[in-house]
Amino acid sequence: MYMFRCLISKFMNLSLTPKIITIYLLTIILPTFILFSVLMKVNIDNIEDIYYENQNNTMLSAKETFLIQLNQAASNSIYFQAQDILSEMLLEEHSITSSFIFHLFKDIKPVIATCKINPNIQTVRIIGLGKYPFNVPNEFSSVEAMELPTELVEQIQTNSHVWHLSYEEGTSVLHFYQAITRNSYPYFIGIINFEIDFLSILDSFHSQVNTPIYINLENEQLLVYNGQQLSSNTLPSDSNTLSVMADFQILLPDSNFALFCQYNPMEWSSFPVKMSLAIIAICLLFFTSFYYLIRVVLLNRLNTFTSYLKTLDVQALKIFPARTYADEVGYTITAYNELVGRLNHLIHENLVIQFQKREADYYALQAQIKPHFLYNTLENIRMNAEMHNDSETGDMLMALGQHMRYTMNSSRQPISLEKELLFARNYLKLYKIRMKEKLNFEILISCEINRIYCPRFLLQPLLENSLRHGYNPSSPLFIRISITELSSEEVEVVLEDNGNGIPHHILVDLQEKLSSAAISTTNHVGLLNVNSRLIVFSDKPHTGICLESTEGRGTRISFSLYTCTINVEENQYENINCR
Repeated sequence: MYMFRCLISKFMNLSLTPKIITIYLLTIILPTFILFSVLMKVNIDNIEDIYYENQNNTMLSAKETFLIQLNQAASNSIYFQAQDILSEMLLEEHSITSSFIFHLFKDIKPVIATCKINPNIQTVRIIGLGKYPFNVPNEFSSVEAMELPTELVEQIQTNSHVWHLSYEEGTSVLHFYQAITRNSYPYFIGIINFEIDFLSILDSFHSQVNTPIYINLENEQLLVYNGQQLSSNTLPSDSNTLSVMADFQILLPDSNFALFCQYNPMEWSSFPVKMSLAIIAICLLFFTSFYYLIRVVLLNRLNTFTSYLKTLDVQALKIFPARTYADEVGYTITAYNELVGRLNHLIHENLVIQFQKREADYYALQAQIKPHFLYNTLENIRMNAEMHNDSETGDMLMALGQHMRYTMNSSRQPISLEKELLFARNYLKLYKIRMKEKLNFEILISCEINRIYCPRFLLQPLLENSLRHGYNPSSPLFIRISITELSSEEVEVVLEDNGNGIPHHILVDLQEKLSSAAISTTNHVGLLNVNSRLIVFSDKPHTGICLESTEGRGTRISFSLYTCTINVEENQYENINCR
């Protein structure tokens, strides 16, 4: 008992990999190998006998099917034996051509058509011994016209029926000849000839036996059929060799051919292997069940610890109470218990810092906007008032007043897209008064925007870039702002101009910075600032700016805004359905 406890303790202190390997070898591999060897030794002697017995039964069944198909075709000759008209025609009792043709089409051709219902019969011929006023090829003819050999005619007369297989240049034809006699005239008066679809019958036989078929003709010609084609082969010098080597043969009475087959040799890589795999599968299934029970007991601590972790909240981790061993599971539980307190503290601090940093980034990005253009505008108004006393000064003052009221608003709330567009219109209007005909603009709104909100000063940096970098003194600058609906919760804002455009190398650099939400403190501050504010505002990385430009043809900037609900009393906003 003491030694058993020592072994258990030593085994439990092993790592998981040696434990699993040891259990697998002792409970699966070794028993399976022993059982498999015993079963194979008991059954291996009977497998081959059963295999060849089954193959022999298959060949006997295929032989019966083969003979039945031939007999079914040959039995159609009975339709012609009781035909008195046919006997009269064969005995030349209807020597007048018209009478001969009349009875041929009226009495004989329907019988021929009846015989051809059998799918194996391809051609039906009536061959007479005399000379007839009218010969119909492949239906009614004479021995002389058909050029039948005298030996064949004599064999038919002697044996009543003959099977004759002919083969020439890859083409084989199986003929069945049946002698025609008359009750009142018990002599040989004609021949019924059927051309049988021999390859179709042979293919049916081959599909059952699944082995090459050898056909030995009387002229010592050997034919081989492998399931695809019938080909000629060289007959061995000893004509009895084939019949001796053949395991199965079909000898058809009164025929000039015989069929021979050999058993397919048993392949131990096929049938025994499949049986072996089946035995192994059954053994593995049984012993794996036993192994699974042991594994459950062995890894119960790990499963319990894993289940405990799944039920925990990441914001409130707890120590796992359990007895530990010196294996991987024990080390994992110990490390978890030591780190759980510190992880709770770090997770909490990390979340607080992330929220604070996100809010600080938002307001810091918004504070980077430097409306230096206001000072230039005030100076232009002063100079214009001194030099000109016209109505444009009043328009400039009104637009500037609305503009300053918007810019001096210190509220941190998002603003409606409608007010942001009004600010953009005033901004462009001030530049329009300054630049005269060198600047034209339009604002197109094709959807409802009363529930669309955005950060303040969203459009002004983009318009400033168009005016500063896109303006070319040689041609007027045209700026268009368009608002279109993409879905019930999303609209697209597009700002485009026909200005100078952006050089390709600068455009590629800008697109990379926009996709990574980078913020620069030197170049392109306005564009990158707006992009970062959009991402922070919507909390969706893919809602940043999409920049397209062609040098010399203009620039297009687009981004998406989503439906928002503003709660002024609580001084907060919440995105709705931002997919």
